[in-house]
Amino acid sequence: MNREIRKRQKQMPEVVATYEAMGNPIPEVIVQNAGKIAFISSHLASGSVYDYQFAGECRRRGFVPCWDTFEEDSFFSGNSRKLAYLHISDQFGNLTKLANAGKWNGRKLSEIVLDSGQSLIDFHREKWEKIPGEKIKVDMSSWLQFFGRAEDYYYHTMVLYTFFGPWISPNYLGYRPGERKKLEMKAISPAMERIREDYGLEPLILKFDLKPQLCWEEVVMYPDDTLPPPWQV
Repeated sequence: MNREIRKRQKQMPEVVATYEAMGNPIPEVIVQNAGKIAFISSHLASGSVYDYQFAGECRRRGFVPCWDTFEEDSFFSGNSRKLAYLHISDQFGNLTKLANAGKWNGRKLSEIVLDSGQSLIDFHREKWEKIPGEKIKVDMSSWLQFFGRAEDYYYHTMVLYTFFGPWISPNYLGYRPGERKKLEMKAISPAMERIREDYGLEPLILKFDLKPQLCWEEVVMYPDDTLPPPWQV
């Protein structure tokens, strides 16, 4: 994998120039760390067991974990992945509801304020900051919004995963099975096919298995601060 990444980096200046010519340059932190990072596509960077396992998997494979986020995306309670940000469970299965989901439908994730008075972004950022070791977070909101619809910007994120670092994709993506299938058919699969047509390459995708007992639909477990986590980071 690392050899393939180094090979592809020969084309990176051309890719960088393409986006600069569009007037939407690739974020500098990604360009500077090309080949060193592995991506997790997530609306928010947080500190759930999902995030801890992603960080651990990256490091085992020799990469720095990078959360490419979309904090300015709109919240919709019918989307199980976004809904999960408003519900957390500890290691004992105790569920905490952070805010009334219906109140925030149609608002940006960055605008959501929890019942505690803290912003949703700050709550999850504080959780993320507790993950030990080197890590990177980059909010891709303005970069993604430049391209418009998800069907369009997924192609450009796949360009990043083709040249700048692999996308580490677990079997569980936070979506219900029906949502995942719809997303794959509508955006992911067409984006990957277009990458093949434009560059003659496959996006770099590394899969790993999330421990099923630690994550499920609409609820993601978070480590208890008083206990050591039951996984390695």
